[in-house]
Amino acid sequence: MNQEEAVALLLTCKPVIAAIDASGLGIFFQPTAQQVAALKGYELVATCAQARQSELWLDEVRQRAELRPSDLGLLDATLWQHYLRQRGVADEVLRHAKAYFGSEE
Repeated sequence: MNQEEAVALLLTCKPVIAAIDASGLGIFFQPTAQQVAALKGYELVATCAQARQSELWLDEVRQRAELRPSDLGLLDATLWQHYLRQRGVADEVLRHAKAYFGSEE
């Protein structure tokens, strides 16, 4: 993934962050299907090879998307809460963990 693609995906998360903030629910916010798609875009950025290999790369794309460091934590935690509410949560958690840690099994 190149930086332009990553920035574009992170920019789709800005309205989600605004909706989370406006709801007052924090990570317990229940995203719509469109918002989940944006959250999964964040997940693609956060778990791509470039982000796993260099925190500086992720920080640079975050800055280019004009997101705060805490925004990434909020997106991550909100997505995890979403997965926990869904059926098959164990499979999603395992997939996320494998993507994050780079397992190819």
